[in-house]
Formats: sequence, C-alpha cells, structure tokens
Amino acid sequence: MSVTMKDIAELTGVSRVVVSAVLNEAEYCRVSDAKRREIKEVANRLGFQRNFAAMQLRGNATKTLAVFINSVVRAEIIWQLNQLFAPLGYRLYLTPLDDAAPPSELQELVNEYLARGVDGILLLWVSHSLNRRQLEVPVVEGFGPDGNSDVTIDVEAGARLAAAHLLQHGHRQFALVCTNAGHIHNRRKLVGMLQAGIAPEAIRVIDLADCPHPAETLTAAVRRHGISGILTSNDYIAGKLLLLFRENNIAVPQDAAVIGFNGLAFSRFTQPTLTTVLEPAIALTEQAGQLLLRKINKKPLPETPLILQPELVLGESCGCRTEKLEEMDWNSTFVTLEKPADGVAVPRQSTEWQPGKKP
Repeated sequence: MSVTMKDIAELTGVSRVVVSAVLNEAEYCRVSDAKRREIKEVANRLGFQRNFAAMQLRGNATKTLAVFINSVVRAEIIWQLNQLFAPLGYRLYLTPLDDAAPPSELQELVNEYLARGVDGILLLWVSHSLNRRQLEVPVVEGFGPDGNSDVTIDVEAGARLAAAHLLQHGHRQFALVCTNAGHIHNRRKLVGMLQAGIAPEAIRVIDLADCPHPAETLTAAVRRHGISGILTSNDYIAGKLLLLFRENNIAVPQDAAVIGFNGLAFSRFTQPTLTTVLEPAIALTEQAGQLLLRKINKKPLPETPLILQPELVLGESCGCRTEKLEEMDWNSTFVTLEKPADGVAVPRQSTEWQPGKKP
C-alpha cells in the first residue's frame, strides 16, 4: 500500500497541508527547521513518492526539470545542479546529448518530458536550440550553438588572452587546431586571435576533420611552415598534440608552444604541463540554473545575456615556469581546474618569464 501525505501528517503531528508545503518546498511554509527535517525524514523512511501525474492533472508544479548536457565536465555540472536544485525539492531528468545527435532527437526528448509535466528545461552545451515560442514552460540555454544563449562564455576573450600571451613570448606564425572550423565557437576563437593583433595571413586554421593525415599536417606546420604558436580548440586536442610532438622530436615549448582550451585538470599532469584557457563551466551552470528558477517563479529577468569571462591558466607548454605539483590526494582533483566547492579557478601563475623572449 502506498504512503500518503496523510500518513506522514499523522506520524509527525501536523496537517496534510503542512506536509505538502514542506515536501514541495513552498515559500509560504512557516514550520520550524526541526519539524521540516522530521517531516522529510519520515517521508524518506516510509518511502513516500509524489504522484507527479496527479499533480500535473491538477495544474500544480511537478517539481521536475529536464536537463540536457553535452560537456566534458558533466560530473561537476551534475554536482552543481544537485547543489542548487535538490534543497528546493526538484527532481531532474538528466539526458546527455552529443554533437552527432540530430535536432529531431532533442525535440522528441523534449516532447516526452513535457508529457511528464516538467516545470522547465535547461540546456547546457547542447548543439541545437529549441523554438521557445512553441513551448509553454521556461527554457534556459547555457553556452548554446547560436550565440544567443541566456548564459554564455566569452570565447573570443579566451582566445585573445591565449594569442596575446603567445605574442608576448615572441611567436609570429600561428595555428588554430580544431575539429569543425565552421562551428560558432571555433570561429569566435579565430576572431579572438585576430583581436589580439595577429595578422590574418599569420594564422593557419587546421581542421582535423578535414585532414586525411593529421599527424603529418601538424608536424609539417612546425618544421616546414615555421608555425610556433599553437592554440587548440580544446584540451584533448592539446594533450594529444603534446604527445605527437614528443614522438616526433618536436620540443615543446622550444620548437612550438601549445595552449589548450577548457581548463581541464589533466593539464597539470601532461609533460610539459599544459597552458589552458579555463572556461567557467561550474559558474555557468549555477547562473543558468538560477535563471531558470527565476523564470519558473516569474521573477524579474536580466535584460541581456550573462557573459562569463574565461581565465588563462599557465603551464609550461607556452614557455612559462610554474609551481611544482604538491597535491597528491585524489580528493583534491576534479575534472576541471574550476573548484566545485566555490567556483574559483586555481591558476598556476608564471614564476619566470621575460616579455618578448621566445622560449
């Protein structure tokens, strides 16, 4: 026999209305913290489950959200989402989507979740946008594909930081190494490099998706074409590039400097350590989630999209010297250099570098 709110009310000495208010995290609920904990503990002990279908039929909020994620730091994103929504009583339908998923797949999943009565939809790093005019629930997009996201990261600024740093190290011929050069974020990285003061003719875009022999193309870019300053579209490409160069006797950073893009933790463990542009994924998740809550609760919204700024985290692959690794406990290591506990990046500042001197 299923447990009801009436059962919980009888065991905790309150009315069914109070139990409903506590379990649904209603703002009007005025019970003490101790009684709130007691009600939740009894509900958990008895295995109480909300009847979301009945709530939807009554036109009530179901306290459920549909979340679509396409990011290399999914673990931290899910952690942040749980920190934000769990205390408010929300249940999340988490769905990973990769770049290969067609728009129709996203729409089919959205329709399924709408049929379940979700209160809102959150898209994070998803390659397709939704037609919001056709949806009756609030939608928030974080770092979407079309440049019109509610919350995004200034990719151009990140590439500008990286390119300016390479210029300061004395490099004059550059490459942007990526997959899918036509993607909006890769196009913006190229714009950022140009904004740093690099001439268009001094930048070669190497699209690995169009290279029949990528290893030969990349090594030839350094040995034959004199490219020495390289920005990659993500840290995974940068890490593989460091290995490729080592296997082909191209010294980093002496022959070529490499800077990645993401701010992933493994950048501290490569040889040499990887300089990378840290994208604040956790902060973006927090801001996108807060915005969705504001939409659901019909609170005032910002007039313009929120744009978060990246940070250049220095390693040795650009020619800088950095601190030696001191933390060995795995508990202090996350997928990203952005700490989930406080959303603060952990930069490794340069300790030895002379402006204008090529490594």
